[in-house]
Amino acid sequence: MANIIYSVNSEGMGHAIRSKVVIDYLSKKHNLFIVSGDGRAKDYLAKHFKTVYAIPYISLSYKDNELKIRRSVAQNLKKITELKRVSSKGFRKAMAEIKEFNPDLVISDAEPFMNFYAIFKKIPIIEINNISIIERCKLDIPKHNKLNYLIAKEAIKKATFGARCYIIPTFFYPKQVKKNTYLVPPVLRKDILNLKPTGKDNILVYQTSDNHSRLVSTLKKINQKFIVYGFNKAGKSKNVVFRKFNEGQFFRDFADCKAVITNGGFTLITEAIYLKKPILSIPVKKQFEQITNAHYLEKLGYGEYHKDVNLKRIEKFLYNCDVYAQTLKRYEQKDNKILFNRLDKVIMKLSKSSRF
Repeated sequence: MANIIYSVNSEGMGHAIRSKVVIDYLSKKHNLFIVSGDGRAKDYLAKHFKTVYAIPYISLSYKDNELKIRRSVAQNLKKITELKRVSSKGFRKAMAEIKEFNPDLVISDAEPFMNFYAIFKKIPIIEINNISIIERCKLDIPKHNKLNYLIAKEAIKKATFGARCYIIPTFFYPKQVKKNTYLVPPVLRKDILNLKPTGKDNILVYQTSDNHSRLVSTLKKINQKFIVYGFNKAGKSKNVVFRKFNEGQFFRDFADCKAVITNGGFTLITEAIYLKKPILSIPVKKQFEQITNAHYLEKLGYGEYHKDVNLKRIEKFLYNCDVYAQTLKRYEQKDNKILFNRLDKVIMKLSKSSRF
């Protein structure tokens, strides 16, 4: 049994959702100390685990479904200058308890702060995240995305540096170009594994950018019922039903939907693939990880990737949904055992060369 710090990136919800599944598994075998940046991710983890400690974190800024790079840099530089004030007693207490915990290993889901700590303390690091595929594998990159790729690659290197091993959940399998890299099927929540998909005609729409108003105005022109999450409101406008996020209701809508319209977030895309739901992906502009997910889901025949939405594109997607559904029938994944088995082997291997 090892003492493991599990450190979770708090940008978006995907890192926390994935980490919750892995933490549940590891907590049966090891002692865990969970840390995450403040915000929705930490709140989500705190609902499921007794103690989750807050640490400094990096956040991104979006507007109209576009990543604002300059604004993101500015707000994170501001956080660095205010670190002493932000950290305060709670952070100092967390660091004191980490010292007392005496960790043998750090597992990070693309969270750089604890990587710094682990390197300083000479503690082995395991990375479990999907974004490292960008800098550890050879991707099929369209020419017009080269600059976004280079920016993302350098950012990911800095967020995930120092690990002994990189376990990368993925639904596509490019060639690996770096050692100690393991591609495994996506991490699936128990709720998703237990869902029984139905064949209703609703379209599930999930957006993380709550000011993506163009999408909603386009949906109202289509003779189809859309159930929309991500705008932080409830109500109905013509054929569009808005829901505030409720996990149980979301799972029911997910099981019942005919198809999914979303950005390029990894978690929802991979859950839709598992449930055999065709996907229309409109990734956040300049967010290369989302662009990559969208590119490969279209390449595999699971749906469509569009930079922007319009009436014609959505109607074309809906018309072709049956074709994509047939392709998705070939996708196979039963559970999370491949990832768990790989993780157990890596922990055992590192245990022979570390302090525990």
